Amino acid sequence: MKSLKVQATVAVAAAASLLLAACSSNGDGGKASEGAKSSCVTEAQGALKAAQEEATLKVTPKKLDASGASGKTVYLIIPAAVTFWNDASAGLKEAASAVGMKARTLNANASLPNLTAAFSQALAAGADGIIVGAFPPAAYANQLAEAKKAGIPVISSMESTPGSPHVDGVSTLIGVDFPNLGKVLAAQMLNETSCKLSALVPYAAGQPQLKSVVKAITSTTKDLCGSACGVEGVTFPGAQAATAVGPLAVSRYNANPKINYFVSNSSNLGPLIETSLKQAQIDVPLTGIGGQQPDLETIVEGGLMNSNNIYAPGKFVGWTFADAFVRAFAGQSPEDVTLPTRLVTAETLKSSGLEPADIWPGYQDFAASFKAAWSVS
Repeated sequence: MKSLKVQATVAVAAAASLLLAACSSNGDGGKASEGAKSSCVTEAQGALKAAQEEATLKVTPKKLDASGASGKTVYLIIPAAVTFWNDASAGLKEAASAVGMKARTLNANASLPNLTAAFSQALAAGADGIIVGAFPPAAYANQLAEAKKAGIPVISSMESTPGSPHVDGVSTLIGVDFPNLGKVLAAQMLNETSCKLSALVPYAAGQPQLKSVVKAITSTTKDLCGSACGVEGVTFPGAQAATAVGPLAVSRYNANPKINYFVSNSSNLGPLIETSLKQAQIDVPLTGIGGQQPDLETIVEGGLMNSNNIYAPGKFVGWTFADAFVRAFAGQSPEDVTLPTRLVTAETLKSSGLEPADIWPGYQDFAASFKAAWSVS
């Protein structure tokens, strides 16, 4: 259920259905015989085809009177100053300006103390609405309770799959379907390794959404490949990602040289993992989620990263944040928004191009769609 209807021909849900069909066809309890391996590869390829299809950002928000947003001030607390969140901030500010709102951005720098301090700062400044990116609500429970008491709508973004239960005080979830991303990642790696997968998935501790991705990769791999394949999820302190994740990948590989795939489970981890692997002369492929421009360039140039499940462009996400607030200030009931994703490879990127307008048809027109719904020029 969504107030903003995001239509996309990319079918992550269809990919999940194909994988589930493969699981049900494996009647020997998950043991990968030669016949089962052949089925595993075939079904994985089918899932990948669906996930790679061209995705159109076509927004059809319901029309409303946006005048209630005029004069309001909203705050976006980003987890780190990476491309996706910087673009989301820029998009929010553009959209806010169109309806007479003001938008402010605070950076938590991957630190829980910084996050709570930023939320408290927004409350003290008289915020009319607050967005928190990628941090679980439990990390700012006290501040969230204050916001609820003051009647301030709070959006939790890229932290839980939209449609899942809300933590008390969170009005809206805006993000992606993390478990389905895990299923697509599993399909990509199973296909590339001919269902002989041994994967390592580093992810930041205390991030439930990333844990759900790892869980989906693990369960899908087990269902399709049985004991012939394996997936290891390993955590690291999120605030130490820049120095921790690369060495962790190298040390785990040295302990288990059978690892034949790595997963970048966040938008800023890919280059960190790739650099460390190359320095250690470890020639093992890498896939991931939330890839940004450096990841896309690496894929096209033939680096270790060979694919990525990219999110909808950050500016589009920023306008989606604004739309949720416009509707809240108009008195509408909050509704979650699931954002589209797309699996890209060197082949798809060379065919389309690397810019958002190349990868996402309709990107040039989305702002006009929102403005038309808000009846502003």
